[in-house]
Formats: sequence, structure tokens, C-alpha cells
Amino acid sequence: MPETSRDMFRVHQLASRIDETIAPLLAGGAADQRIMLIDPPAHPNVGDTAILLGELAFLRRALPGATVGAVAHNAYTPRMDEEIERADLILFHGGGNFGDLWPHHHEFRLRIIERFPHKPMLQFPQSIHFRAADLLERTQRAIAATRHFVLLARDEKTHAFATSTLPCETELCPDMAFALGPLEGGTATVDYACLLRTDKELLEAKASTISASFEESGATFSIDDWIRGPVPINRLYTALTMMVRNTRPAVMAARLTLNIFELYARSRVRFGLSLLSRGRAVVTDRLHGYILATMLGKPRYFFDTLDGKLRAFHQTWLADDPDSRFMNNAEEFCQLLRNRSAAVA
Repeated sequence: MPETSRDMFRVHQLASRIDETIAPLLAGGAADQRIMLIDPPAHPNVGDTAILLGELAFLRRALPGATVGAVAHNAYTPRMDEEIERADLILFHGGGNFGDLWPHHHEFRLRIIERFPHKPMLQFPQSIHFRAADLLERTQRAIAATRHFVLLARDEKTHAFATSTLPCETELCPDMAFALGPLEGGTATVDYACLLRTDKELLEAKASTISASFEESGATFSIDDWIRGPVPINRLYTALTMMVRNTRPAVMAARLTLNIFELYARSRVRFGLSLLSRGRAVVTDRLHGYILATMLGKPRYFFDTLDGKLRAFHQTWLADDPDSRFMNNAEEFCQLLRNRSAAVA
């Protein structure tokens, strides 16, 4: 099977796994139920916006008659509680912020859980990372007090932790970006497109080392990080907060929030795909650099992050994929380049 066809088959498999896992969990609800999505991303990280688009694609397939609104932590006002109370189901945006690595997101999640324990809740696929015992204990208490809470874990490591630690039903499910299915990108212009972190999840600074190795080998390359680029996020926060506060009724504010965040997400994902499409292969330490490159059918070389989520995800879903290769550190990748250059010479 050609490489691209093989990758697309895997992407279709993971998209089907999402549908098969989550749809039965929602089967008891009415076809026209009201759904509230908590904490969609309005930050520039392309990975989180890809997750949002996957969540919406899944909901539109599985529950085409549902009314979906959203509440964002940066644009939340107490008046939005009216619409959350009316919801038949509360869904929490997926990703990698369950725990204390990105505490403001988890704090907002706990605020909603503690305020609405009588509502059925489902956490879209997450990675979990706790360092503080007190926050873990508060999370356990909050979940234990709910009527029904289901957590979807996006890798085996998270699933094992959640199953042994959290008092809720836990299911293993791929990252929601895969619900988008295969993606198309632009024409490659360099040998390697490098998408390398510049935030606090960075495990090892590697851009300069890898850049020097590319230049030595003669390979063409680009290096970037997708939290950069055109991101008028402060203006979005300000405008959205004003609109939510002044929009009546609350249901219209919730729908407006979702519409604005979906438009923003589509813009960010287009930007991210343009970065990854440059390369005939992708080098990355961002989980969604790895995931979107898979969905584009690109060979991948990847490094882990501070919380180990890339390797955990790879080992869970794509461990036998010949088109992806785990690198322990920058020097290992540089040695691979030197070996290839020597073989060609």
C-alpha cells in the first residue's frame, strides 16, 4: 500500500474509533437535546483549535438535531449559568489541560463541575498531568459529587491513571482532531518542515542544533512554531466578552460564542496546515504537529514533551506506523541526518 494510502487508512480507522466510542455514550439523549461545550480555545495554539473543529464535526454527525452553545473561560459571566442550567448535556473541550500544567483551564472546569453536579457531563479526550496533590484531591471530590461524569482518555497512560485515581467512568478514545478525517495541504517546498515548541511544555531546546545539522547535510528546511503568526486574540477576547455580556437571551450569547470560536479555529488550523505542508517530512515536538502531519500523510519524526504525551499517544494508537519515528533527543535526529548524508555520498 502506498504511504499516503496507508496513512489515510489509519486516519479513517481512528475517526471511526471516535464515533464508535462516543456515540453510544450519547445514545440516551433526545435527538434535539441542548448541549453546552465548556472552554473552547481562543488561544493561538493550532492543536487546540483542531480539536475544537473535530469535536464539532463529530457532534454534527452524531447529533445533527442538537443545539450546541459554548462558554469560554475568558468570556464567562455568571449570567451564562442560565444557559448551562438549561443544557441536557455538558461537554468539556478536550486536549492536554486536565490537571495543573495549564491551571486556569482546569480551574474553570472544576468551577463548572462543582456548580452543576446534577448535570450529565462528558470530558472529550484529554491527557492528564497532576503535580499538586491538593488539586488532584479537589478534582476527585468534584467528580465524585456529580450525577454522571464520563472521562475520555486519549492514551493508555492517561487511561490507566484515570481508571485507578478518578471516581468516574473512563473510556479510551483517540484525540478529537481525528474526527476531521484525512486532510489536504499545499505542495511541499522543502525537505523538512520543523514545528518546534517555544512554550513551557518544551522538554529540550533543539531548534539551533537541528538547524545546524540541516545546513551541514544540505537538506532544505523550515523551522517555526504555530503559536506565532497573525493572532488578534486580545481583540477577540474583548469583543466577545462585550457581546456575551450584552446579548439577550443567554442562549444567543452561547451560540454567538461558539460561532466566533469556530471561525477563529478554522483560521488557525489553515495557518497550521500551511506550516506543515511545506515539508516532504515533518519534525515536531507538538502533539498536533504529529497528528495533523499524520492526517496529511506526511512522514513524521517526533520528540516528546514535558508531560510525555507524544510518546504516550504514539504508543497507544500508531506504534506500528512505519511512517513515524520517535527521537529521544535532538542529537539522535542529527545523527540520523549524518548517517543519511554519508550513505548518499
